[in-house]
Amino acid sequence: SQGVFAIVDVEVTPGTARHVVTDVDDGLSVASGTESEISISTLDVHGNQAPAAIVQFIFDDPSGEVNPSPKGDGHWMVSGGMVGEWNLRITAGDATSDVTVTVVPGVPERLVAEIPDEVPEQGTTLILRVYAIDLNGNRIEVEPSETTVDCTVGKTSHIGADSWEIEVSESGKSHDCKVLWSGLIAQRFFDVDAVLFGGGLGDTNSALTMVLAIVFLFLAIMVVLIRRMRAEDSKGDIWSEEFDEEDSEPEIDADLQIEEKTLPPVAEPE
Repeated sequence: SQGVFAIVDVEVTPGTARHVVTDVDDGLSVASGTESEISISTLDVHGNQAPAAIVQFIFDDPSGEVNPSPKGDGHWMVSGGMVGEWNLRITAGDATSDVTVTVVPGVPERLVAEIPDEVPEQGTTLILRVYAIDLNGNRIEVEPSETTVDCTVGKTSHIGADSWEIEVSESGKSHDCKVLWSGLIAQRFFDVDAVLFGGGLGDTNSALTMVLAIVFLFLAIMVVLIRRMRAEDSKGDIWSEEFDEEDSEPEIDADLQIEEKTLPPVAEPE
């Protein structure tokens, strides 16, 4: 009763994915312009785990990307783009999982110095804003104590955050401001309009206002002086007439007295 036996190897592979498991379920932080590797696995209904080879991604980061890793199935590279918190939806089979990806600014690539588009006037102030950007254009704040700002139009002073105030003392063409920070250089060229009195009275409007005020004040003083001179002249004429009248009366009396003294005596009748 000897029988024939056969040994058959049965390979059980994971079934349809019911759950997605990652090593960043609590969230991922990545710098803009850099990559961070994550591992993704799937679980079937019996809890069998397998590397996720066929995966679909929906990444809210407009500049972010997810690409296969050179390590093979189950490994993926996440690239950060725009700064912010973005949702990364992972779909494998019938399973879906969401991971929060926080993108922080990357390495500074360029220094930016911004000034208003309007042409400044001599005697005014100009606000200069300084910041850096990374490979994807994300803004990076500069450290004021490590930043040097030098302008050909006048003195500069830091007034807070990313802003410097520039005293526009010189007029002319092709003035510039040069900014140095962390080995990066930014330079802006601009023209300055000349104003009255070399900007000593402020901008053009201020200078004109001051000049008009001085002219009106001068005219007012002249009017007062002229009226006072006319009033004094009128008083002088009145006094002179009174003096003339007083001087003339004694002369008339003296003449009368002389005439009275010179009359001959009247002869008495016999």
